[in-house]
Amino acid sequence: MTSLPGTAIMVDVERPYDPDLRGLQSEAGWLHASTNPLGEGDPGRFHALFGRDSLISSLQLMPVRPDIARATLRALADRQGRVIDPVTLESPGKIGHEFRPEPPRTLLDVGWPFGGEFNYFATADATSWFPTARIGRSELERSGPASRPPSAPR
Repeated sequence: MTSLPGTAIMVDVERPYDPDLRGLQSEAGWLHASTNPLGEGDPGRFHALFGRDSLISSLQLMPVRPDIARATLRALADRQGRVIDPVTLESPGKIGHEFRPEPPRTLLDVGWPFGGEFNYFATADATSWFPTARIGRSELERSGPASRPPSAPR
């Protein structure tokens, strides 16, 4: 067992942990909050990019899967707020709560006014998690490959 520099995280370099995340990873590499739909009519539960939850998950996996943190940070930066919108609660610089290709049926059924992509920014803490994950990613890059388990993607 060895600890990652600057952390209390212990890694068994003889038996590195490599989580199987198939079904949770998007094509871009960030994690969905749940697996794909299980069958016809299954909405996929929370098969979306969630700001805070995706950032926390990427931080937890960073020692063994830094590629997920990189993909999550990139995906959320690309979707970062640019305008003031009183319906979606978007504002410049804000990291959103939830991003989906289309609004959930439950919201459409109660009158959600927009079709197309669903970008919802009602969150109090996703924006503060973003720099936390970015700093963690920078620290891992700075500490170099010696701090990563041998099987960890770069």
